[in-house]
Amino acid sequence: MKKTLTLIMAVLMLATATACIKIVVDPGQFQTENKPAEQPTAKVKYEEPKAAEEPKTAVTVKPTVTAKPAVTVKPVEQPAVTQPEDVSKTTVTNSYPRMNGEEITDANRLRKYDVVTFGVYEQDGNTSNGKEPIEWLVLKVSGTKVLMITKKVIENRPFHNKHKNIRWRECDLRTWLNDNFLNTAFSKEEQKFILEETHRDIGNEFYGIDIGIDSKERVFILDSYDAGKFFDYKPDRIAEPTEYMKKVGKLNMIGDYCWWWLRNPGQSTDHAMLINPHGAVFREGDLVTMSDYGVRPAIWIDLP
Repeated sequence: MKKTLTLIMAVLMLATATACIKIVVDPGQFQTENKPAEQPTAKVKYEEPKAAEEPKTAVTVKPTVTAKPAVTVKPVEQPAVTQPEDVSKTTVTNSYPRMNGEEITDANRLRKYDVVTFGVYEQDGNTSNGKEPIEWLVLKVSGTKVLMITKKVIENRPFHNKHKNIRWRECDLRTWLNDNFLNTAFSKEEQKFILEETHRDIGNEFYGIDIGIDSKERVFILDSYDAGKFFDYKPDRIAEPTEYMKKVGKLNMIGDYCWWWLRNPGQSTDHAMLINPHGAVFREGDLVTMSDYGVRPAIWIDLP
């Protein structure tokens, strides 16, 4: 009986002991779970006042913007405007006629029928790429003087704009050559090489037209005497137009070759002589108002 009581007492003591342990452990666990949860909230509130970062962004951007105006100190490049001096020097050397890309400063280097470039004029039919160098055919070299005629027909124009009796000295073609063409094709430096020469009006003996008054000009066209004297053979007088004239000009042509004006009167003084597409002199000529005939300017230049 005593053993039984003793056993019951031991069981009761064990039960009470375990109950006490549960009570102590449960609150302990709750407390340990709450404490770490409170710490992060305290840390977040403490880190929020980091407003010290705002002044950094305001300070860094504004000073860099003020540095950009300093970059616009590009007026330093303006002193390079001194380049025009060099350009003017090159234009003087470039004003000389050229043969095979080389400047010709000595007339004795040239021979009859040599082709030189001198001045510029629209010739390829593409106005967007600028004017092209004019090709000239050398006809005569006399000391430092050189007679040249354009290798191709570069324009189609009437001898005179109105139908009337007219001689070379008063015609519109002469005026156009010594004004519009001269100033369009040649720079001021190039014009210094072009001589002003006296040219005869030999009339037309085949049709009884007397000699006219001589004229003096820098740009002219040949007469029938020149055509026979300076070209060795008739085929040498045959001329084709430039590509530009083929596209926009209204030329009287036979095949690839065209007619071009001479400065003599034709069968009457309201006519002017021509070279036909076969290279022959057409002494009868045609009306001075005809605009489908070509122009081959001629010049004397001096290469001292």
